[in-house]
Amino acid sequence: RNVCDMTKVIDNLKFVSDAGTASRFLSDDHLTCRQYDVKSYGAVGDGTTDDTSAINACLAAAFNEATDFGNNSSSTSRAVYFPPGIYKTTSTIALPVNRYGHMIYGAGMGVSVINNVTSGSTVFKTDGFMNSTMRDMSLRSAGGAGSICYDWDAASGGGNASKENVWVSVEFSGAAVGLQCGLLTQASETLFLNCLFKDLPLSGLYCRGGNTLNHVVLGGRFENCGTTTSRSAIDTQAGNVPLIRGVTFVNNGIAGDASSVDIGAYF
Repeated sequence: RNVCDMTKVIDNLKFVSDAGTASRFLSDDHLTCRQYDVKSYGAVGDGTTDDTSAINACLAAAFNEATDFGNNSSSTSRAVYFPPGIYKTTSTIALPVNRYGHMIYGAGMGVSVINNVTSGSTVFKTDGFMNSTMRDMSLRSAGGAGSICYDWDAASGGGNASKENVWVSVEFSGAAVGLQCGLLTQASETLFLNCLFKDLPLSGLYCRGGNTLNHVVLGGRFENCGTTTSRSAIDTQAGNVPLIRGVTFVNNGIAGDASSVDIGAYF
């Protein structure tokens, strides 16, 4: 929960006087921070209804483009909240290009779940995503070749850097790869805190490019990851993950190694 100063509270009191838009924001203590609820955009979260379009619409409405990272162009963006539920998706949840300083969060790992049921699909993808946070959610995949729970990159190039993000208590499970970063451009300086990477045969955390640097993994668990030939739970094909502390490793790697980390590019 965010804590807003009185300026924001007064601003919100003026804002919600517009009845046509007030219904799209959370009530009570969320109100002062003007956070967006995906259910206000039509998401159901019953595990059966296809919520793909509703979630994409909510993200597009909540997050403004940052034309220059660090300026005020994202100051009117708002956090996005996933209430408890299983949000069925059939294609990728794709955050619009070039987003900075955002929050996407749920009610808890295993409580707010995005479940992509299409084999080979990516659950969540960003294209230029910086100084942002995702927490208290589960990203689950139907698996299949090429499937990814979270594809964190900046395909458009230019100023769309991907760095300095935080993932807290997020589950990545069922895809070929849990989180892939930096295939096309920089993806660096990121914290993974108490996350779960499970049943990801290619890799749990997969660092692809030379500028995928200085990732930190604290706490959490990697289980049944990197079980495909010559893979590992934390696979630094390039770049590095210089700090891993308090992490549990179970049945990872082709031999079920307890601690499956690609040491060759780790330090």
